[in-house]
Amino acid sequence: MSLGDQVLSGASNFLTVALVARSTSPHGFGQFALAYAVLLVLVTLVRGVWGTPIALAGSPLGSLNEARRYLSAAMVAAPIMVLLVAGPTLVLTRTDHWPVTVVVAVAAPIVCGQDLCRFAAVSADRPAVAVVSDSIWLVVVALGYVFRPSPYGALGIWAAGASVGLLFAMVSLRLRPRIRSGASALKSWHSTGVGVAALTVLVQVASYITLVLATVAVGASSAAALRGASSVMAPVNTLLSFLALGLLPAVHRVHPNRQLGMVARIALGILVLTALWCSVLLLTPPSIGELLLGDTWPLARHILPWTSLEYLFVAVANTAILGFQARQAGRLLVNVGIGGAALMISTSVVAAFMASSATPFAIAQVVAMAIGTAVIWTICVRMMRRSPSV
Repeated sequence: MSLGDQVLSGASNFLTVALVARSTSPHGFGQFALAYAVLLVLVTLVRGVWGTPIALAGSPLGSLNEARRYLSAAMVAAPIMVLLVAGPTLVLTRTDHWPVTVVVAVAAPIVCGQDLCRFAAVSADRPAVAVVSDSIWLVVVALGYVFRPSPYGALGIWAAGASVGLLFAMVSLRLRPRIRSGASALKSWHSTGVGVAALTVLVQVASYITLVLATVAVGASSAAALRGASSVMAPVNTLLSFLALGLLPAVHRVHPNRQLGMVARIALGILVLTALWCSVLLLTPPSIGELLLGDTWPLARHILPWTSLEYLFVAVANTAILGFQARQAGRLLVNVGIGGAALMISTSVVAAFMASSATPFAIAQVVAMAIGTAVIWTICVRMMRRSPSV
């Protein structure tokens, strides 16, 4: 059921972007895209820093107690979240569409809170609450297609859906935030949560640098090919998000002697599902591919075999990272992030000197992930066999 919740969440995100794109001008959509990109980074950080402790709580009751603390922290930090989303976008763009940025920024704490409730519901063995919460949000956004609202109306619908979904989850789980508890939570940092956030940010920065190098060395078409090929891996990314949301509490709560075997079985399952999706993409007719990516599809399709191989390694590597999280190995997560980012950037720099197309960059990512996966799994196996905790 928690996997279905991830699918609903991904669908609501997709519909949100499509709804705003259909309702506004290219410039207005560009301003929305910048603000929304910052929002997604913020949500990723909140998941790592505050969502991880909720998932790592020792019991369902403990998960709910942690959720109350971090929802309170989100409430206290709400003004900062708004500024983090609005500030960069308003500086980089003209101000004629400033209400778009303001609505996205004001909605940021709500979206982060709803995401924390999702972690709480799954970790407390009540995934139905998360499913209903995300279904409410999805239905509200989908109604926007019927009424064809203005740009600001579209964003208002999106924010309203998030608000109703958050309220439903808070009432169902009896999560009442308190300012004093939130201030206390902001002063204490969970090492594993910080490690997850650092790992995620480092990998995102390395991926961005790869796109920049490809653009400088070859042209924007190479970056489009790389981004297009990774975009059609959305179902795999949903599966990988499900690891931390749905499987981390289960792995953390089993006996330490059984964790390695459980992680290995999860790795096999994720690998098989990833391989199936890659096979579907590789067999996709051009007409279907162009429906997905338009004129970018031929460019992405050219490197898709390499991207498929990369994602097979990504799937296996992420299950090892699940093991680090289960053992609360925060320092190892940071080290993995630093090493992985350095490896990705190094191979991309080499590709930049050899490139006349996007292919060398796609191969470079495969090499980086292959080496990184081998190292990560070696460390994971040794850690889990050595002791029950780090």
